[in-house]
Amino acid sequence: MDTRPKVNYYVVNISRSTVKVLKTMCCTQLRYFILLSFVAATIGSSEVVSTTQIPTINTEKRLKSLEQQVTLLEEKLTTCPKNDFEPLHFLTTYPRDCKVYQEKGAQMNGLYRILLDPSHDSFLVFCDMHTRRGGWTYLMNRYDGSQNFDMGWNEYQEGFGNLNGEFWLGLEKIHRLTESTQVSELLVELVDWDDNKVYALYNYFKIGGRNDGYRLKVVGYSGTAGDSLVGHDGQKFSTMDKDQDSHNSSHCALGDQGGWWYNSCFSSKLTGKYLKATGANYFGIHWNSFRPSNTYSLKQVRMMIRGRELWS
Repeated sequence: MDTRPKVNYYVVNISRSTVKVLKTMCCTQLRYFILLSFVAATIGSSEVVSTTQIPTINTEKRLKSLEQQVTLLEEKLTTCPKNDFEPLHFLTTYPRDCKVYQEKGAQMNGLYRILLDPSHDSFLVFCDMHTRRGGWTYLMNRYDGSQNFDMGWNEYQEGFGNLNGEFWLGLEKIHRLTESTQVSELLVELVDWDDNKVYALYNYFKIGGRNDGYRLKVVGYSGTAGDSLVGHDGQKFSTMDKDQDSHNSSHCALGDQGGWWYNSCFSSKLTGKYLKATGANYFGIHWNSFRPSNTYSLKQVRMMIRGRELWS
């Protein structure tokens, strides 16, 4: 299992106010704007002049040439040929998930920026383009215990951790991801301390919104891990400071540690403490149909979803 992705990426942040201005430009103006921005950035970069060195004749000539280009490009920005307006989709939209990126030709595992709807900000996700035909968006990744998962409601709602390491994507983002496509399938991959690897695949996965407590809906199991989510289907999400489980007399998230879709209490829990093998005492990472003991904690787990059409 590829647990620690190694990724190099670049993200360009454009403010909404800048986007509004750029959307009023025609394509020719936009091209010159991009060139102007690049030249201006180059003038200020250390590649041209280092503030710790005395400028040479060559660097002075290069600066003068770049400044002349800026003047020329600024003049070009005032022109706009007829019939030169086109929607600037690449400035305002991103693919909605990793599967769409894959359909557009992306082949590398790594961080990608997605946009689910124009009324919300875009955000980064980790995409797996290789596992089971690829196109998966990670919801969670755990493999070394570097991230504490015994967190409160706000943290589970917004997400926490490092997308290049251990993390929880966030209930609100997961909800919006499962709302943005007709059907999402869920893949859960598990590894025990003997390095046995199993998986659980569900052909339908969705969680409700905030007002519904991010209620879990999951059906259609297949795989080698056994179905340890079936007992959590229909449950709301609970954390140490928000009890929404079905237990009459116990607060499962507080007692067992880690936010989850507790029933009363669990047959699976992938957000528990990172503990080695046995002796977990209900506090660890559990998938009871794989390792049928609440005292055995798993070594590696990850959850990911992929959008699919109803007929696929």
